[in-house]
Amino acid sequence: MKKLEDESVKMELARLPLTRDHLVDLFDYLDEALSEGCDHKLTKTKEFLNSKGLSDSPIINWLYAKGGGCDCEVLNNVEDFCMDLFGVKNGDRLTRSDEGQ
Repeated sequence: MKKLEDESVKMELARLPLTRDHLVDLFDYLDEALSEGCDHKLTKTKEFLNSKGLSDSPIINWLYAKGGGCDCEVLNNVEDFCMDLFGVKNGDRLTRSDEGQ
């Protein structure tokens, strides 16, 4: 069973449309930007992607598939998914790849 889980994780990691570092930066950006509230769109997410020169179409599709239909859902649902995917324990925070985990 563990081998099947390992293969599933490898497949999900291969499908990521963003690097771990970009994901961490996106979540940090949204965490700060949403202090004013969510407009229930992907406004801040798209701002972030554009600021990094990233093509948003495949990324937005992936975010929707992982439960990120608006900025606050990206921050809640997609971040939780990524924490599970990268093996981050409850109470810990997803960090950039150069910060270790």
